[in-house]
Amino acid sequence: MEAHVAYSPLPALLVLFPIAATILIYPLGRRSEALRDWFATAVAGLTFAGAVWLIPIIAHSHRVACTVPLLIGHLTFLVDPFGMLFGLFTSFVWLLSTLYAGDYIRHEHKRNRYHTYSLALLGSNLGVVFAGDLITLYLFFEALGLLAYWVVVHAETSEAKAASIKYMWMTVIGGFLLVGGIFLTYGLGSSGLVAPFEIGEGAESLRWIAVSLLVLGFGVKAGMLPVHTWLPDAHPVAPTPGSALLSGVMIKAGAYGIFRVVCALFRPPIAEHYTEEMWHFTSELGYAVLWVGIATMFVGVVMALLQENAKRMLAYHSVSQMGFILTGLGAAGYLGPHAAMGVAGGLYHILNHALFKACLFLGVGAVFFRTGELNMYKLGGLWRKMPMTFLFTLIAALGITGVPLFNGFVSKCLIHHALVEAAELHELQALRVAEIVYIITCGGTACSFMKLIGFVFLGKAKQSYGKVKDAPPRMLVAMGGLAAAMAVFGMAPQLVLQGVMVPGLHAWGLHSAILDEFRLITAENLESVAIAFAIGATIFVVGVRFGLFHTHFPAWFSIDYWYERGAYGGLAACLEVGRLYQWWTRAVSAVLRAGRLWSASLATGRRRERLVWWFSLGHWYESGATALMALARAIGAAYQRWLAGGSVRLRALRGSYTTAVRRTRRRWRRIRVTLVTGAPALSRRGVIDRAYVAFDQERQATVREAVNAALQVTRGDSHSDDENRQAYLDAVRQIADYMAMRLFKERLAVIGDAVQQHPSERIEAAVEVGLPALARYRKPVVASALELAVPRQQGHTIVTRLSHAMNELLRQERYDMQLHELLAANATPDAGLVAARARRGMRNVVPRLERARDLGTERLTALERWGKWFVDVLRVIIEAATEERVPWMIEERVSRESIVATRGVMLRYGRDISLNVAVIIAVFLALLLAILATLR
Repeated sequence: MEAHVAYSPLPALLVLFPIAATILIYPLGRRSEALRDWFATAVAGLTFAGAVWLIPIIAHSHRVACTVPLLIGHLTFLVDPFGMLFGLFTSFVWLLSTLYAGDYIRHEHKRNRYHTYSLALLGSNLGVVFAGDLITLYLFFEALGLLAYWVVVHAETSEAKAASIKYMWMTVIGGFLLVGGIFLTYGLGSSGLVAPFEIGEGAESLRWIAVSLLVLGFGVKAGMLPVHTWLPDAHPVAPTPGSALLSGVMIKAGAYGIFRVVCALFRPPIAEHYTEEMWHFTSELGYAVLWVGIATMFVGVVMALLQENAKRMLAYHSVSQMGFILTGLGAAGYLGPHAAMGVAGGLYHILNHALFKACLFLGVGAVFFRTGELNMYKLGGLWRKMPMTFLFTLIAALGITGVPLFNGFVSKCLIHHALVEAAELHELQALRVAEIVYIITCGGTACSFMKLIGFVFLGKAKQSYGKVKDAPPRMLVAMGGLAAAMAVFGMAPQLVLQGVMVPGLHAWGLHSAILDEFRLITAENLESVAIAFAIGATIFVVGVRFGLFHTHFPAWFSIDYWYERGAYGGLAACLEVGRLYQWWTRAVSAVLRAGRLWSASLATGRRRERLVWWFSLGHWYESGATALMALARAIGAAYQRWLAGGSVRLRALRGSYTTAVRRTRRRWRRIRVTLVTGAPALSRRGVIDRAYVAFDQERQATVREAVNAALQVTRGDSHSDDENRQAYLDAVRQIADYMAMRLFKERLAVIGDAVQQHPSERIEAAVEVGLPALARYRKPVVASALELAVPRQQGHTIVTRLSHAMNELLRQERYDMQLHELLAANATPDAGLVAARARRGMRNVVPRLERARDLGTERLTALERWGKWFVDVLRVIIEAATEERVPWMIEERVSRESIVATRGVMLRYGRDISLNVAVIIAVFLALLLAILATLR
């Protein structure tokens, strides 16, 4: 193979150039921040150009090598097609992230420090993927881990400091594991190169220990289960361009290490022909890594679905997507010489994840840059204000969910095919289960990004954003470059498959013909995507309707909890050992002192008599009886305590069991009602409906009060004619109606958010208690309407003044804070409010005599059971048409807003019914297709 190695200093230059450029960051930053930003971007751009320059050299010679002297040794660099692929996407994403950071961190502190460590991290990351031996790989891998600490702690908040400490501890532990695995690898006979080596007989146990240490050491950086706990804490607190680098690129260094361990280091040496026995250890290792990947992807997507912070959700998806990568690499190891599909799928997904996860972090960062908010449930409606950010984030979401013609579809299909091949190789049913978990996880991924896009961009705006606009140009260019790359690699996958994977596999002596026969757009692939999206849509609908996305697991469910318990337990054990040692030294010292005193006084007669008594049988009988009595008393007391504690635990267990049974029955009734009537979450829907009626009555009362005040003003003005008076009344009514409607919508939106997190009864009680306090906000509305009506009547523009008055009123009211305080105080309505609510409920439920005659009293019960939504709509229509009456508004009894709101209620109920029926049918067909596909 030496004839296929070209020697060039280019790999060493690509590694050392960004590190050397860090020297100029601080001087340039003091002179001009713009010059420093463009210098950092230029360094990243030149590094990317150098990585592109590697392509013709690798195409001609397959491998490029060089060495750099260092103290008593040297650094060895060796780049093959796979290392070149890592170098290309690493430098490309780094270039765009650095460009993005120029605008994003402009208003943050320590900007010089960020760019310094960013360029140093670029060189360290390239050093990992270009390393030719284990020592060089370890040095750059540890440098990457230690330097990334400054990206995590950049904000220097309490959360950032806590996350950085956890990250540092995990990095240090991973480094110890890694160096232990490297020493054992040398001990097993490796020359230190990242290449296969011969292992003698009888070293099976040491081989497994070495592999375990290496995989865990690299897995800490990769975010692999169960050493992933630093990642969900570190990504959200880092600045957004840093988060894009952490998730998009730096954790790929860990994946690269695992790839080299499974597919290069512990595989048979390259040969013309292979036997199954030669691949036995690699196959077992691949099987273990495959299941670690399945567990990682499933746990990651479940935790991502429960997050409300967008960056934390993306962090958990980095864990999940790392599970996809490990599944592909594990399948490659399990398949042995037929590993082409697994290697291609795993490495292609590493490339794809670097692109779409970096773009997603940058998109969410652009939203935070403009709104200052990361809570998905508090955002919404941003697609109009940030259209380009929405477009690029949508492309990234389509990529990560595996929509055809986007890059994620290619790699997920390759991994799925590798998983199917692995299941068919030895006909293991366990791998069939792994395939099902894989499809369900793909569905969970689709659901997560329905949630992200829907709540952040497409949902209803939860607050007024003011002058929010799209991201600055440099940030849009960075996101656009990543989106363009995703589209290219989605529509032209052969660029990677034939340009990188086939030559690399051929150089490794693996069969690559299956990649030539691979067809992407097939019925089976499209069927898998359809099933995954059907599962995702089902999870999304059920999760939103029943509030499952707000579920909080108990503390013991977290791996962090057990790590902390283990750490505290270890510390307690050390303290206990220390106390035992101190007790032992004191006891030995006391015995030695007693021995000296005994020997000194042994000559006296009194000591002889005491010695004779001590050896007599009577003494031992007396001591034995005393000890037995004390033991019996201790056993009796312990038995009594055990009985008392057992009875308490049994009563608590019985209470917990009874509560669980009642809760399960209640949820089962809710599910049955949902499936039968199409009216999901009836209790929550009822709370929202009652709040709608109460807030609408308050809105109408506010408008009436404003009109009455305007009538008082016009009656005292004898100089105006009837036409001017009517115009003044119309202006007051329109302004008051606008402001009251805004208050109405804000209050209702707060209730809609609250029902997802709190019991319906508490929310209803809090609304009842807080209703009288809302009346004090009528006066500001009336005052603003009277003040702005005159310029409105005169034809002046009042939009700015009206928006200012409305924002000030919303700031004063803060109904969300009022409701939170009432809920925190465990608000309970008094007897008068309870009675009033009961009377109003009776009026709403029991129809009037005329309606009963029209509907037929003998069919009333059935009608209310099967058509409750229709009765609710009628009630809303009747109240909207009859309650808002003002003296001068006889010809406009139903306002346009009331009609629109009523139509919205009707459309919402019709949509709920049709959507539930459609989802049930779609899920049934999808499960049927999945069962048929499994049987085939």
